[in-house]
Amino acid sequence: MPEPLEVARELNEYWASVPFETLREALTESRDFEDSMRRFAEAGHPFPVKLISPEIEVDMSAFPGGATLPSGRGRDVFTAFFREWVEPWAGLTTEASDYEQLGDRVLVEMRVRARGGVSGVATELGLTQLWTVRDGMIVGYEVFPDSEQARAAIPSAKGAG
Repeated sequence: MPEPLEVARELNEYWASVPFETLREALTESRDFEDSMRRFAEAGHPFPVKLISPEIEVDMSAFPGGATLPSGRGRDVFTAFFREWVEPWAGLTTEASDYEQLGDRVLVEMRVRARGGVSGVATELGLTQLWTVRDGMIVGYEVFPDSEQARAAIPSAKGAG
């Protein structure tokens, strides 16, 4: 069974390896998770489906503006979140660094660079992903503005420090 850190790294490396146009098209034109998986495969970038639990919990409530993004349970919600995330951009790249495993959780510092689809304006954003991995599958995905807030969301870390 792969370690949680390995699972988070594999998924982030997958996202970073797919040309943005392919990623955006597969997500924005799909009906649901299964349809997006078919589209990724047809484009020559089969998605590592084995990494995503059918019951994945996506929670964007801690991220600024996250209340407008899809949150909830299931692979279709996971797809809906990423569809909403990529839709406004004409270009987007991600760079993951500082992976830290804390039990079944993985904190990942991310740098996102994007270009607005309508405005063409370039922007850059730092954020922290919090992945929860059990039995080699991602069962939880959250995004925070920084690692301190992500750490505070981990139950075992709330009383520490």
